Amino acid sequence: MDKIRGSLAAASSLQVTDQDPQYDRAAKEILANKEFLAVILKFTVREYRDMPYQAIADCIEADSISRGTAEVSPGRGKQSRVRGDNTEFGDLDEKMSRFDVLFRARNPKLSNEKVTCYLHIDIEPNRDYKPGYPIEKRGIYYMSRMIGSQLAALAGKVDYGKLEKVYSIWICQDNIPEEQRNTVSFFSFTNNWNSRDVRMNPDDHDLMSMVIVRLGNPREENEQDIIRLMNSLFCTRDKRSYEIINEYVDFSEALKTEVEKVMGIAESNFIYGKEEGREEGIEKGKTEVAVTMHKRGYPIKEIASIVGMSTEKVKEAVTL
Repeated sequence: MDKIRGSLAAASSLQVTDQDPQYDRAAKEILANKEFLAVILKFTVREYRDMPYQAIADCIEADSISRGTAEVSPGRGKQSRVRGDNTEFGDLDEKMSRFDVLFRARNPKLSNEKVTCYLHIDIEPNRDYKPGYPIEKRGIYYMSRMIGSQLAALAGKVDYGKLEKVYSIWICQDNIPEEQRNTVSFFSFTNNWNSRDVRMNPDDHDLMSMVIVRLGNPREENEQDIIRLMNSLFCTRDKRSYEIINEYVDFSEALKTEVEKVMGIAESNFIYGKEEGREEGIEKGKTEVAVTMHKRGYPIKEIASIVGMSTEKVKEAVTL
């Protein structure tokens, strides 16, 4: 199975959100990592469906990732616009609203060596599926703003031909009817009927797609990759949650680095004359990493290989 290599930053995001992953701030912390974004995009964005995770991650422009700072209604100020391109809606008297996680990613279907086209992607972790209005309508509004924000007026002329596709992905967690739990819905702007046998170019109108992911019981086994992963990332986690996450993201190299760092600290203590407790410090560091890996669902044998401990020692450490 395809896996993407996880970084220490991504592992740290899992650690700091371990107790309350469902809260808004925690969700944004997780979604700031390209590894998790890449896996989510593979199962929600049609343009990435046939690509390996790492190739998808390479399409994401890390410096474009905005967490709660980009305004949905652009034009109130240069610093609040999605891309700084448009002031068309600046005079509208509207309630302040911001995108949760907004970023750009290379569109592999339309880009080539000479031209780079982007997908503009908004991911909205939303606890309440029934906030008093249809999520679908809010998503359409957000996509409309993402389209409008791209327009740049040059010498009084607007080039509509340069508009790029937008995605709005909603992750809903609570207040979901039982029959809709653990389901996904896809919406798109398509040409569905023509009066004569004519062929329309989808690149000219396929500009908006929305995905609504409705989570449910995280302990319920599900065959859909996106449901399995998002339940594991955004609901209260247990050992099984980390086992599922590890099916998509490989943290072994990151944890090896952590082990080396722990051992390096112990080595430094030795160099500076603190020989007493050097070996004890190394073993303590290994034990801490082993326990962390076990909580994240790694097999005992794999933990032993990475941290350099016997399987018996690992078993002893994780059962204390």
